[in-house]
Amino acid sequence: MRKGLFILIPLLVGLITFLYLRSVFLVPANKKATEEVYVVVEPGMTLSNIASKLKEKGVIRNAFGFRLLARLRKEDTKISAGEYSFLPSLTPKEVLSKLIKGETIKRVVTVVPGAVLDQIAQAVSDSGVIEKTEILTALMTEAKNFGVASLEGYLFPETYHFSKPITSKAIIEAMVKQGERHWTEEFASAATTLGYSRHEILTLASIIEKETPLKDEMPLVSSVYHNRLKKGMKLQADPTVVYGVKDFDGVIKKSDLSNPTPYNTYIFPGLPPGPIGAPSLDAIRAALYPATSNYLFFVADGKGGHRFSATYNEHRENVSDYRKTLKDAS
Repeated sequence: MRKGLFILIPLLVGLITFLYLRSVFLVPANKKATEEVYVVVEPGMTLSNIASKLKEKGVIRNAFGFRLLARLRKEDTKISAGEYSFLPSLTPKEVLSKLIKGETIKRVVTVVPGAVLDQIAQAVSDSGVIEKTEILTALMTEAKNFGVASLEGYLFPETYHFSKPITSKAIIEAMVKQGERHWTEEFASAATTLGYSRHEILTLASIIEKETPLKDEMPLVSSVYHNRLKKGMKLQADPTVVYGVKDFDGVIKKSDLSNPTPYNTYIFPGLPPGPIGAPSLDAIRAALYPATSNYLFFVADGKGGHRFSATYNEHRENVSDYRKTLKDAS
């Protein structure tokens, strides 16, 4: 009898140990769960901290068992920082596998051509990476670090992928550096030949970006502004007026045209103080390589493009035609 107990007890202990390890290693927190749980693993977090956070979020059932699993697999120091999404129906082994592989969530932030800083900050906020107010505050600080009054026009329009945790500074730097990568030696040389700084080219490019969505038309629009600048004519660019109007309602009024903001190119000659949005690569290229023309004016043609003219009389006729087009369409 006693001999049987000596045999039975180790077997029972072994069975209990097996069932325990099976429950903590292979049994999910909630087999029926269908809603994802988001967890941010901060840089420098210990395995104990990570396990506790996963248990707190309901991703795993047993923090101790998760730590034991990681150590037995010798993966306790291989967990990558970042933001993760988990289904509580995953087993602890599957949860650990995601953490080791670094399968973090990539938040998508798209900066569209022509976007102003407020719109870019909103796009970052909408992605869930960082709050808008935090980005806007950082933009002011980082502008000083980059030696400019404002980073308007310096955040390159593109689709970015960010993963938490990330700072506002890192996001801004990524966008600025992307613009710097596109500002090649060829572009720098072309700007010097024209007699303009990079800041001035970005400013002109941002106006071109706002004037036309057509890539093929951008060099012509650029030629108009280059010709006006050479002749000492005011640019009279509507987008610069709009940029200077607070809470613009979509319609340019006479009061807007006479409002002496630094960006009103109907009042002040030359380029405005800085960019009025984020210029695309096409717009930057157009600013650097304008088409050869004698055009000084352009007006919308009612079909998405513009009609160009060299004299004011021609321009007046084009404006009249455009108004007739609008009247006929109404």
